[in-house]
Amino acid sequence: MKAGFFVLVFPDRSLFKMDSPFMAAYARLAVQTCHRRGASASAAWRRKFLSKTNPAANERALEKVRLDKLRDFRIGHDGTWVAHPGLVAVAEGGFNEHMPGASQLFIYPDGIVGA
Repeated sequence: MKAGFFVLVFPDRSLFKMDSPFMAAYARLAVQTCHRRGASASAAWRRKFLSKTNPAANERALEKVRLDKLRDFRIGHDGTWVAHPGLVAVAEGGFNEHMPGASQLFIYPDGIVGA
């Protein structure tokens, strides 16, 4: 008998965003797990880079980062990181503006993940 082979199919990454149901459940579960253990939950980085020549593209990128980081804060993340130094102020601004203290360890997102 001949050995078989596997075919792996991966999702289109452009359609697989953090606000998709699977990734939103993953983010809530990560915060729940970290906070239950007394650890800070750090949000994922936003894969946006700034352009030296296109200010309009930069504004769109900064707005997307701002919205992503606001969502991360609302889920209960305690901090975040970014891929480009030009995004630090935007990411940090949302957390500094809304965070009541040094962390959100008291936040436990919705009890049932994936519901």
